[in-house]
Amino acid sequence: MKQNVTGIILAGGSGRRMGMEKGLATFRGKAMIKYALEALAPLCDEILISANTGAYDHLGYRVIADELQDSGPMGGIYSCLRQSENETNFVLTCDMPLVDKQLVTTIIGKSSGFDICVPWHGGNFFEPLCAVYKKSLLQDFAACIAQQNFRIPDLINKVTSNKLRTGTENGLNPHLFFNVNSKKDLEQLNQQNGDIRNKHDDINKRTIPNLLMIAGTGRNVGKTTMACNLISHFSKPHPVTAIKVSPHLHQQAEGQKIIALEEDFQIIEETKSGESPDSSRMLNAGAQKVYYLQTRDRNIRAPFEQLLNLIPKDRPVICESGALLSHTKPGLFVLIKRDGQTAFKKGLDKLNYQPDAWITFYGDRFSVEAADFVFENNRWQLTSSGQRF
Repeated sequence: MKQNVTGIILAGGSGRRMGMEKGLATFRGKAMIKYALEALAPLCDEILISANTGAYDHLGYRVIADELQDSGPMGGIYSCLRQSENETNFVLTCDMPLVDKQLVTTIIGKSSGFDICVPWHGGNFFEPLCAVYKKSLLQDFAACIAQQNFRIPDLINKVTSNKLRTGTENGLNPHLFFNVNSKKDLEQLNQQNGDIRNKHDDINKRTIPNLLMIAGTGRNVGKTTMACNLISHFSKPHPVTAIKVSPHLHQQAEGQKIIALEEDFQIIEETKSGESPDSSRMLNAGAQKVYYLQTRDRNIRAPFEQLLNLIPKDRPVICESGALLSHTKPGLFVLIKRDGQTAFKKGLDKLNYQPDAWITFYGDRFSVEAADFVFENNRWQLTSSGQRF
């Protein structure tokens, strides 16, 4: 049922990486902008297209050019808000073809009483180009643009915002926000086997409650140190198994036990404790078993299947890597960032499962310590003091 909502489709990007108008690029036999229209048209009584070209005139909707050039998506939203006939506006970029009517309905339904209603992956990771904005924000947009601050997350954090935590349990599958920026992205999406919407369901069927995953927002953020702290803490009451994952193949030291050796991956059981490499540090910290998975293949399903046969189901398992999130849901997942860090590695906003806690590394200590973790009934948990985002 249509509501008093304006749908704003952002199609004003230059499309340099795509080599053409991005909204007209074809996904599964249809222009990507058509997916945005199908998601919005049944719910919105007005549709505006933000673009600086006549390429979308044939669609039969008003095309709004940027009033202020070189102001990015913020300028496009601002120009369309000025022309909108409604207080509530749903902004959707033309390059998220997996966003559908159901997802839009969910977000609109939670927008009442807020300036902005936006999907949120945790930390400062939002989906600002698939969100509700109220027209009453016009002055706030104008102020940001006047200050040459085109970062929409800064505006989200300034006004009253309903930050909707992503996750299939909330009706906000993170995979639906896949953003097509290049021909390579489009090829990747077209080549997906099966429906990406079901990917979470498949992963959710393989939940490993006794697995704790530790990932980082970049290099040298203290992942191994945190893993070793946890191993040292929990190895006294429990025999701990540790896993280290590396995206590179390395020559191994003499005496290490080779569990599996293939062209694209190898699994090694660490046998020597010490201060280097990281797997040796884990053994030195008190782990009973340490497995080092090295793979050149981003799809690590095959070696992970072998790892599953090695790790116990009734003892704590600590894994330093977020790569396995593609194939299982851990009992607990924490993400570590360094104090003051502002640049994060690519892809953190599209993780299969968002972290149960963000942990800050201060160089000599962490915002969450080993004592804040609990392993009971073969399951990892955080105490209330450890649940800090």
